Amino acid sequence: MGSREVSEALKRRGEDFLRSAKYNLSVGAYDLSVFDAHQAAELYLKGVLLTLVGTYPRTHDLMELVEDWMAEACGGAVEEFLSAWGDRLDHLTDAYFSSRYAVRSFKRGHAEAFIRVAQEVIELAKRCEEEASEG
Repeated sequence: MGSREVSEALKRRGEDFLRSAKYNLSVGAYDLSVFDAHQAAELYLKGVLLTLVGTYPRTHDLMELVEDWMAEACGGAVEEFLSAWGDRLDHLTDAYFSSRYAVRSFKRGHAEAFIRVAQEVIELAKRCEEEASEG
C-alpha cells in the first residue's frame, strides 16, 4: 500500500472512530466514547500529516501532532486553533491515557466535550490539507 492509500485509510479510520464516539455517547458508554474521540483526532491528523509532510511521529500526544507537526505544514491556522483549543487538546490526550491504561470513569459531559475537540481537530486538519492542495 502506498503512502496515499495509507493516508486515506488513516483519515477514514479517524472518521469511523468519530462515528463510534458519537454512538458510544448515545448508549452511555462514555469511557469508550472518550477513547474513540482521541483515536478519531489522532488518526485523522496522522493521515493528513502523511499527505502534507510525508510522515508522522509515533506518538499519541495530540498537542505534539498539532503544535509541532501541523504548525510546520499549516502555520497560522494552527496558532489560532491552539489559542482556542490547546488546553482541551491536552485534556483529551490525558483522558485517552486514563481511559486506556487506568481505571477512570467519564461522564456524559466529558464525552460530549471531547467529541467536540476531536471534531475541531479534524476540521483543522481538513482546512490545512485543502490550503496545501490549493497552494
